[in-house]
Amino acid sequence: MTEAKTKDHAQVCLFRDQGLSGEADLEITVAAIQDAQSANQNVASPGEGCQQAVPLTGIGNSAVLCTDNSEKPSRAEVIGRVRDERFTVMVTMSKKGPTDDLAQKAEMAAEQVAGALF
Repeated sequence: MTEAKTKDHAQVCLFRDQGLSGEADLEITVAAIQDAQSANQNVASPGEGCQQAVPLTGIGNSAVLCTDNSEKPSRAEVIGRVRDERFTVMVTMSKKGPTDDLAQKAEMAAEQVAGALF
């Protein structure tokens, strides 16, 4: 596990597994939201590499799921917020493949992160 703070004071934890099926990463980022009025807007715009954000219910507030299998590595990302904190959970695999399993893993991790932030 690697833990760091970014320039915007976000807390980042990176977990890496180097197994027989390739390298897998779980990255969790939590940052305070400075402007409460734009909180939902920030969550709804996941950023680069996300062609379509799928809304998720029951995971924090306004959580969305984004998957990308267009190039190696495959990834799934959940972006959401709890109160005045924005969280991102990203799961990546070094081998290109179906993102359904990655999406499920990202959702499960996001449920735990959101629960801890409540």
